[in-house]
Amino acid sequence: MRVSCKSLLGRQVRGFAKRIRHRELPPQRIVLTLTSKHIKAQVINQSSGNVEAEASTLQKEVREGTALETTDDAEATPAPSPLTELVGYQTASVEAARRVGVILGRRARAAGVRQVQWTSPGRFHGKIRAFYEAFRSSGIEMK
Repeated sequence: MRVSCKSLLGRQVRGFAKRIRHRELPPQRIVLTLTSKHIKAQVINQSSGNVEAEASTLQKEVREGTALETTDDAEATPAPSPLTELVGYQTASVEAARRVGVILGRRARAAGVRQVQWTSPGRFHGKIRAFYEAFRSSGIEMK
C-alpha cells in the first residue's frame, strides 16, 4: 500500500512516497513473563484481547507436575522428568519453563489454537528456549 507523504505529514512534500508493508499475522500471540520467582505464559487473542489459555508456576498442578500426567491424546508430549514438586526458586528454573510450555501447549490446543505469533522477550537461550521448544512440541505453529 502506498501512502503519500502529504497524508502522513499534513502538508505537501516533494520527493518519494513511503511504502507500508502489511504482513499477515496469526490472531493469537504468546506473552511470556519471567520473574525472579515464577514463570507465566498466556495465549492472547489480539483482536478481542481475551486470554485463550494460560499456565504459570503459581498454579498448583504445574508446580506438582500433576497436569503433565494426564494425557488426552495418543501422541502426547513427553513429561519433563523428574516429576517432583517445584519449591522455592525452582519455580523460575529451566525445568519450570519446560513444564509451563508443555502445559500451555496442551491447553492452547484444547482451546482450538493452531497458530500463534511469537516474539522472544530476551536472548533465546535457557528458560526462553526451554519454553519455546516445549510449546512447539505440542504441534502448534509459531510465526
